[in-house]
Amino acid sequence: MLQVSDERLSGFEEKPTIPFLVSMGVYGVSRAIVDWIPEDEPFGFDQLMQSLLAAREQVRVRVHDGYWLDIGRPDDYQNICENWTDVAPRLLPEAHGR
Repeated sequence: MLQVSDERLSGFEEKPTIPFLVSMGVYGVSRAIVDWIPEDEPFGFDQLMQSLLAAREQVRVRVHDGYWLDIGRPDDYQNICENWTDVAPRLLPEAHGR
């Protein structure tokens, strides 16, 4: 990452780690959320969150700091099936004596 001031390099960091939260995982919502979803048209989770924020509705977030594995695509699911014995201790630490 370059830091520049008046067209001069003032700082340099190779491959910085930039922490940020992303939307992933399992979403739990109240039944009342259905009222926010328009009928007969595509409406994604991102659109729902934007609508709630625009209306100043309270949206709670729970941060998960453990291991997460996305299996939303067939090749991701196939990969976890093939590598389950290696990945299982990270996903189910209690079952593996950790």
